Amino acid sequence: MCAPRLSLIALVAVLTAGCSVPVADWPQWGGPKRNFIVDVSGLAEKWPEDGPKKLWSRELGDGYATIVAVDGLLYTMYRTDEDEFTVALDAKTGKTIWEHRNPSPFTKLMAQFGPGPHSTPLVVADRLYTIGTNTVMHCFNRRTGRILWTHDLANEFGAPIPGRGYGCSPIAYKSIVIVPVDRKRDDNQGESTSEDDTKSEAKEAVEGQALIAFDRISGKVVWKSQDFRVGYSSPILINLDGEEHLVLFTTTDIMGLNPDNGSLLWQHPHKTRYGANISTPLWNGEDLIFCSAA
Repeated sequence: MCAPRLSLIALVAVLTAGCSVPVADWPQWGGPKRNFIVDVSGLAEKWPEDGPKKLWSRELGDGYATIVAVDGLLYTMYRTDEDEFTVALDAKTGKTIWEHRNPSPFTKLMAQFGPGPHSTPLVVADRLYTIGTNTVMHCFNRRTGRILWTHDLANEFGAPIPGRGYGCSPIAYKSIVIVPVDRKRDDNQGESTSEDDTKSEAKEAVEGQALIAFDRISGKVVWKSQDFRVGYSSPILINLDGEEHLVLFTTTDIMGLNPDNGSLLWQHPHKTRYGANISTPLWNGEDLIFCSAA
């Protein structure tokens, strides 16, 4: 039985009444602090009787990538047939500023679990970072759409293409972008590429690359670390007693790592039946981390 293919529709509505603070940019999955909290005051207590005013709407295509917003531009990803698109839109009108197409063959598992893309773009300064369903990573000039560098994680690093499509959203830290990558294994446990999926001509995979940090400007590898199974959950950064921790929910554990080099700081087992841990952990800003498993 196939899951319904959903169309992504961008909607903009008037949400505030006399808002005293401008709404901040939303440059990544989960917002500025990746905690899904909007820092704004002056919100209206209820909708107008006729509902919020719709400013514009437009249909893009299939996908689960969310929308990020920076400096009056909106960025997201979507799919049409055998191609995935990265698009920049004018936030006031919804008109396309630029668009990039990347081939991404449709598979039977996409029909079953949804076609993707699943990963949300990341904006840092004038650069936009995206990862498609087939693990191809792009760095764009976010204003012009010019490709600055790219990595095919499957072909270059031997990364498995998950059966449901790559789902982790990249995260920035200092001068790097950190990406869960993983390596191919003999026992796929139903979550890696199936025999029906496109097969990669990857180099032989190596251990110790569950996480890869790329230089934000050049795209060069800064460090590789760990050898755990990567799932679909996106990493977050927390500050615990003055120390930065990169927190990631893998297929079997929730763990904290040093974002400067990927070394393990702590971990706690959280194994599930299918290994499809998908949701992003939440941090209360003090001493509690919440995670929810499939």
